Amino acid sequence: MPWITLDLDGTLADWPFRHCVGPLLRPYFQRHPDAWALRHREFVGRMASAEPVRAFDWDDIHAVVCRELGLEPFPSVRELVEAARYDPALLFPDVAAAVELWRERGWKIAVATNGYALYQGVILERLGFAYDLMLAPDRCGYVKPQPEFWRGLDGEEVVHVGDILSQDVWGANAAGIKAAWVWRTMPEEWAVIPAAERAQRPELGAILERELKLELETHGKPANAPAHLPRPDWVVTDLLELAQTMS
Repeated sequence: MPWITLDLDGTLADWPFRHCVGPLLRPYFQRHPDAWALRHREFVGRMASAEPVRAFDWDDIHAVVCRELGLEPFPSVRELVEAARYDPALLFPDVAAAVELWRERGWKIAVATNGYALYQGVILERLGFAYDLMLAPDRCGYVKPQPEFWRGLDGEEVVHVGDILSQDVWGANAAGIKAAWVWRTMPEEWAVIPAAERAQRPELGAILERELKLELETHGKPANAPAHLPRPDWVVTDLLELAQTMS
């Protein structure tokens, strides 16, 4: 059976952890301004380490921050995830129609997220998104862009879809599967180009280089990052455009 594996934050939904759980954590960081910078530094360091799965263990990262700064422990992230309120409108409006098209054509749907299933499973349930399988670091022992992240996915064809070049597209390239880059902020001069042609445009290289540089500053540089630019098979504005282009 063929599989579509979908990143969550920025691809399926507008960063629900950030928008819904983040505000519950904000008071702690506002009281301790140094904590946020230390949290980010710990995350980036773990992404570049031999154990990048630990980069998404937010409870453990917060424990390190509290120990180093001598703070009282932060609340449990799992408890905050459970307590947060989620607006189903955080799911992007193109998602439902795209998933319907894929399912009609016999594709199975997997959520492929670097967030722990411990958190993301709750979020997806609250958002009302149905899927067949979840790939997540606390389940498979790997993170995107490690190619082993997709190991064991039984399918005659796998297409991965995501918005982060350094995780989603690099990871799919390394795993030998097709990659779709969701560029939701695509400017109009690119949006008018047929979706099937964008990945072949020679000027795309400069854009990928620029976007990758910004991503690595925010999301950290993965260990053993390849020297080549990410190579998407499709460059799309949203999931529905991809589903229609794949037909």
